Amino acid sequence: MSWVTVVWSMDAALCFTLAGIYLLVWCKQRERWEHLLFSCSALAAGVIAGFELASMQAETTAQYGAVLRWAHLPVWMLFVSVVWFVHLYLRAGRRWLVWTVCSLRTLVLVLNFLFKPNLNFREITSLRHLSWWGGETVSAPVGVPNPWTLVGMLSVLLLLIFFVDAAITVWRRGDRRQALIVGGSAISFVTLALGMSALVIFGVIESPFFISFPYLGMIAAMGYELSDNLLRAAQLAKKFHTSEAALRESKASINLATSAANLGLWIWNIPGDELLVTEKWRELFGFADSEPMTFDRLLQIVHPEDRESMKQVVQHMFEHGGEYESEYRITRPDGSTCWILGHGGVELDERGKPAFARGVSRDITKRKIAEEQLRESEERFRTVADSAPVLIWMSGPDKLCTFFNKGWLDFTGRTMEQELGKGWTEGVHADDLDHCLEVYGNSFNARQPFTMEYRLRRNDGEYRWVLDNGIPRFAYDGAFLGYIGSCIGITERKLAEEKFRLVLDASPNAMIVVDSAGVITFANAPAATVFGYSLSELLGCSIETLVPKRFRDRHPGHRKGFFSQPSSRAMGAGRDLFGRRKDGSEFPVEVGLNPLRTAEGLFVLASVIDITARKQAELAVRQSEERLRLVIDTALDAVITIDAHGAVTHWNAEAEKIFGWTQAEATGKKLSEIIIPLQYRAAHERGLRHYRDTGAGPMLGKRIEITALHRGGREFPVEMAITPAVIEGRVYFTAFISNITERKEAELERQRQNMELFRVGRVAVMGELAASLAHEVNNPIGAMVANAGAGERLIAAGKIETKEFKELLADIVADGRRAGEIIQGIRNMVRKGEVCRSLMPIDGVIHDLLRIVHAEARGRDVTVTTEVDSDTGRFWGDPVQLLQVFLNLAINAFEAMTALPSDARRLVIRTGRNENGDVLVSVRDSGPGFPSGLATQLFEPFFSTKAEGTGMGLAIARSIVEAHGGSLSGENCADGGACFTVRLPQAKDDKSKVA
Repeated sequence: MSWVTVVWSMDAALCFTLAGIYLLVWCKQRERWEHLLFSCSALAAGVIAGFELASMQAETTAQYGAVLRWAHLPVWMLFVSVVWFVHLYLRAGRRWLVWTVCSLRTLVLVLNFLFKPNLNFREITSLRHLSWWGGETVSAPVGVPNPWTLVGMLSVLLLLIFFVDAAITVWRRGDRRQALIVGGSAISFVTLALGMSALVIFGVIESPFFISFPYLGMIAAMGYELSDNLLRAAQLAKKFHTSEAALRESKASINLATSAANLGLWIWNIPGDELLVTEKWRELFGFADSEPMTFDRLLQIVHPEDRESMKQVVQHMFEHGGEYESEYRITRPDGSTCWILGHGGVELDERGKPAFARGVSRDITKRKIAEEQLRESEERFRTVADSAPVLIWMSGPDKLCTFFNKGWLDFTGRTMEQELGKGWTEGVHADDLDHCLEVYGNSFNARQPFTMEYRLRRNDGEYRWVLDNGIPRFAYDGAFLGYIGSCIGITERKLAEEKFRLVLDASPNAMIVVDSAGVITFANAPAATVFGYSLSELLGCSIETLVPKRFRDRHPGHRKGFFSQPSSRAMGAGRDLFGRRKDGSEFPVEVGLNPLRTAEGLFVLASVIDITARKQAELAVRQSEERLRLVIDTALDAVITIDAHGAVTHWNAEAEKIFGWTQAEATGKKLSEIIIPLQYRAAHERGLRHYRDTGAGPMLGKRIEITALHRGGREFPVEMAITPAVIEGRVYFTAFISNITERKEAELERQRQNMELFRVGRVAVMGELAASLAHEVNNPIGAMVANAGAGERLIAAGKIETKEFKELLADIVADGRRAGEIIQGIRNMVRKGEVCRSLMPIDGVIHDLLRIVHAEARGRDVTVTTEVDSDTGRFWGDPVQLLQVFLNLAINAFEAMTALPSDARRLVIRTGRNENGDVLVSVRDSGPGFPSGLATQLFEPFFSTKAEGTGMGLAIARSIVEAHGGSLSGENCADGGACFTVRLPQAKDDKSKVA
């Protein structure tokens, strides 16, 4: 067994296994339709794998076409089941998209069985046998793609849109795992299957179809998600049974715990406004044991400032459900105020209305007092907390540090004694120390805040970048107390800045960073290449150097305007921008501006793109469009374009000549109102509506002949071809129209001449025919005379008997009728009128021919041989006309062999059939043949190779054969002589016909 069969069989087996498993799951859980839909999807994917294997093993194009044709059934099943599965399982995807995908795929299935061999190919011309690994050979199709296969690809595109829509909905809902596994896999694998199928159908790659494996991947991902859900559901069920037992055990403990925890339990019957409370709750709120409780009674003891907020909480609970928590104050009977924390939830009835609320209440007065005290304490330390992100230090008025917090000491790994005074400077990197002390000293002397960056040694010996913010401290009387500072780590930011510079260096576009003064502080290698400078020349250079001189004086104003209102935008929107190279040449550019806010201030990042090639391409497009317009305007055919509603949008010069309307007059008018005759306008409008509704039309893509209307009111014939096109989402139709009035008149004249030529030719040939028929006519007449003379002699002798006399009379009558038929055939050939055709065997015509030419052949010493096949078949024809054709061919053959010796003159007449079943009759002589190069001229009127010939015989013979639906051809034989072949269509029925 080949590895291809094994792999594809394993694919199908895996799909069928998944289908069987989830079919059993659905049988146990009939309400979960997604399990049944998944089972159908897996079953369809397995069948698709089987069809793929059959197609790769197909031996003929017919087998391949049939496999591909029937493979659309499981594909349809897969589409429908997957769409509904995603819709039901993910609870996402627009319903109208679901129906649209299913309907369009059903249309694809119907079209597939309407077209032969299938929807994918108009014709499969051959199979290409590809060699795979291991010497395995598989079949791949070679054929003409069916344009209607685009409908199938459109259905796959709609399926992708549905998957994207569903995945986005699930992602926004928060179920990102399902969105990635189900939606992401479906989008990826369906896109892969679509791309591969399109490449195979349109002949881009030589390969069989591999869509089963992408679909297997999609099924596997969906099956994984379903299996995971089943597993989690089983685990939850197990936990539920365990927790249910624990709940019963802990129920008794809860009552004891609530009392110990100072909690009051309550249940509120909302429709009856009745509160059922515990004794602890009444104790908390100060109510007597016998006093009935309602919500209104509770509101009476709620602090006036909290009543409205409590009502809003309850109203929100009624409207939105769920759990709630609120804090409020109550006034106890002794006049004291207590803080209560309430926590509860609402239960709904079968109509979705609030029925019960359950919850607990707890006295939180002590906590509120503690929180108030804490807020006061936090306020006292707010300034320090705001200034101390991580590392904190303090210094006195003598610039010496007096304190470092635990975070600083843990970072440096040093003791407080080691860091005090100037000891902290020992951990600063040597390259940063001088700058750090300078900033610190200058700010200290000016009593101003400062910010500086330096590298500080960590406890493991590694230097890390920190950002140090220092703030001066002053006493209540304004005396300077020193500084307090905080440090945060910025090593990652420094690395990010370095990566940013590397990204700019790697960008294919020219990237330039400019400060507010217009000085270039950074430029990448492409910038140097584009402008022709070295990097060292660009750094520190004014940005105006790269601006053409004619724009340079205005550029500083534009730059200041950007820094006053910085934002990411394109520079010079709506205007053509140019850059200036070092050599002074200018080139068109596009510039994108982005503000960069750094510790050093505001900068601008400019992305510069050289668009010289694009401008040249745009110029080429404009020139091409202009050439196209000139071609259309100078075309010999009328070129007319209309929109989907029939309004004219283009009308070339030839259209003006043909129809009499100028372009200005025709543009905007309905085409049906200016060139379509009144009797055809309704059909034209119906055709436009049909295309708008279905996207198809019977007149599109064909050359047709119709009647058009001139501006002057006359109708004339035209030939027209219509092509649809979609431009920017709008449908247009372009018609190419030719005036065929002269051609039609010429055709009518040619038909009249051919009919007259045919009649005259029959008369001309009758001269030759009459001579040949004379002997045949004389034979029956001579027989009649001989029989009559014999009768006279017998009567005179008195020896005749009645029976013998009747036989003589019967012979005379038969000979007379035969002579009459010959004469009648000659009259029918000469006169104009209907020609009667009958169903006849070819051997009868050949037999009549032999009788006629027998005497002539003997006189010319020609040996006539026939090879007549009795199974040749019958045909419809006029025996006299066809006898004329064969007689002409035989006489020509006799004359062609005149110069040969008597023993070399041979004429062979054969009959047979070709592969289409048509009747074939060949007349071959042994003469010299006709001169080479004249085969196409032999059948032209008045052309003859004989000095005394009229040149009409073969022309008339061909016209007679073609009138019978056949053909007449001639050729020279390789071993000498000429051969003429008559082909006549075989009869399909036995009904007599009249031509």
